[in-house]
Amino acid sequence: MPELPEVEVTRLSLLPYLINYKVDKATILTPKLRYPIDSQLSKKICGATITAINRRSKYLIISTTQGSLMVHLGMTGTLTIKPRNAPLTKHDHASFSIGDYSLIYNDPRRFGALIWADPHDESCFLPFFKKLGIEPFDPLFNGHYLWQHAHTRVQAIKPLLLGGEIVVGVGNIYASEALFKAGILPQRSAKRISKQRYQTLAESILNTLHHAIELGGSTLKDFQHGTEKNGYFQIHHQVYDREHQPCYRCQIPIKRIRQGQRSTFFCPHCQR
Repeated sequence: MPELPEVEVTRLSLLPYLINYKVDKATILTPKLRYPIDSQLSKKICGATITAINRRSKYLIISTTQGSLMVHLGMTGTLTIKPRNAPLTKHDHASFSIGDYSLIYNDPRRFGALIWADPHDESCFLPFFKKLGIEPFDPLFNGHYLWQHAHTRVQAIKPLLLGGEIVVGVGNIYASEALFKAGILPQRSAKRISKQRYQTLAESILNTLHHAIELGGSTLKDFQHGTEKNGYFQIHHQVYDREHQPCYRCQIPIKRIRQGQRSTFFCPHCQR
């Protein structure tokens, strides 16, 4: 699943091709994804000029002069720029002709979403956002904030981070990596972590996410960002997907456990 770094890299890569350009044509090939696409979307967005592309957690919001389009990439979705007359391929579900290019939404598993909001009324987005925590790049996010919202919880720290109700965007890959950098066992109860270690964890989360964005995110299977380029953060994974391989710090083999039906990777020596 594309996580926050992959979605942010997609957003940044699309900006030069979309901002201040008009949508000349929209073609919806698959009306039903995870949620049905507005049957009038093609008419509503045609002629609109794109004014901004923002991100909330793993959602992209493409703002136009005629309304806003919220995009969620689901498990396997991509949003890419291609030459305007490029032929459509398997699993392409929507195409938007913009300037000299086409913006293509492709999603093999169809778990994503394209949700349209009419001008000055984004209330349809609220159900998707109401349980989301703070953005990790928000100035208010720090060790004190993390401690304040987590130190009374008995839940293990990694699934608590994945839940997104305290801070968004710390997905499975990046939670494993940040907890390793902070030296914290992923199965440790949130209430058994000191305030000082929460400060270290907050810094590790930010460093991990910034580094991942700089490297274009992680391409483990088929993720590509807006210009069809792969990410390279996976080359720098310290623990994720490295079961039985030696820890780069202590040479003890990396372990893998299951937490909430997700794989968790950690070093049993460096993390406590």
